[in-house]
Order: sequence, then structure tokens, then C-alpha cells
Amino acid sequence: MRRFAVKNYLSVLVAVMLMSAAGAAAVRTAQGRCPTLGDARQQKYFEVCAASTHVSGAVYMMDVRVFYGLSKTVSDALDSGVPITFALQIEINRQRKWMWDETIATLTQRFRIQYHALTQKYIVINLNSNAHTSYPTRSLAISAISHLRHLPLIDTKLIDRGQSYYGRLRSRLVVSDLPSSLRLWAYLSSEWRLKSEWYQWEL
Repeated sequence: MRRFAVKNYLSVLVAVMLMSAAGAAAVRTAQGRCPTLGDARQQKYFEVCAASTHVSGAVYMMDVRVFYGLSKTVSDALDSGVPITFALQIEINRQRKWMWDETIATLTQRFRIQYHALTQKYIVINLNSNAHTSYPTRSLAISAISHLRHLPLIDTKLIDRGQSYYGRLRSRLVVSDLPSSLRLWAYLSSEWRLKSEWYQWEL
């Protein structure tokens, strides 16, 4: 009976290790240079290029760089006045040796960009804080949400200095926020299914 129990335990342990390895393979960890705006006009994909954290007061703050390569369909819709919402999905996880890692905090940072024909400006709205900023071109509006600094992440009192933690982040275009007349078609089109892989960094 003991031999059977040990064998089962080892099988479960190996399975957990394989699952963890498979999950890690789908996560980017190395910081890299973001593609240029010229690349953004030619390629339709999102990529988190870099992310890092630092402590300010009693809060962990995050700096992040994201590449938003819009498809022509999305660019045309944006230029026509369709509001486009972008979301950063963020997780803070605590590493555990013999169990699955624990997610201790989640955060979604959302931005909306909309072109106003009357003012000929692109308005960027931080949907978390409701802050509005206008830009003369689409490229500048996209750049504004591509380079974020000092984004509040998590209170330091929630972090045990004796433990190891890491963050995970990905970006995506939020199809569910599109106008209802466009939403169903967008769900069926690859032109609108834009999201990055998960990016991981040490806290």
C-alpha cells in the first residue's frame, strides 16, 4: 500500500512539473525593444516588450512598454470615430514549491481611444481614473498608451519579503466594448482578435 501511495504521489508531482513547464513555455520573460511605429502600420499583433516594478511610498508601481500593431480594419474604424478599448490584464503571483502558484492580486487597466471629427483630435480616456487627454494624430494616441510609467500595482503590506513573487501581464483589444452594430462581426473576424502573449517578470 505504501509503495502504491508513493508511486501515485510521484506521478502527480511529475504531472504538476510538466504542467508548470508547459505554462512557462507560453510566457515571455525577456525584455526587448518594441517595434517601431513604421512596423505598427504593417503588422497586426500586440506584444508586451518590457515590464518592471519599483516601490514608491507604500505601493509597488509598474512601468510597461507595449507594442500595438493594429490591423487595417481596426485603424480604419478608429479613424472613422469608432471607440476602441484596450486592456492590460495584470496578475501578481506568489511562488510555491510543491503547489500551484497562488494569484494574490489581479488588475485590469483599460484605455479607450476615440476620434472626434469636430475637433480632429484623438481622445485617450483612462477608464480606471476617467482622465482625458487629446492628441493630434492616431500614432501619438497609441504611443500614449504604449509607454506607461508609475502605474499603481499593489500595496507593499500585501507582499511578504520572505517569499518570491512575479507579475504576469498581457494586452488585448476589448471586442465586447465595441458598438453593438459592429460587435458580432468583430467576434468572427481575425482582424479584431488582437492580444499579446503573457509577459512575466520578477516583482
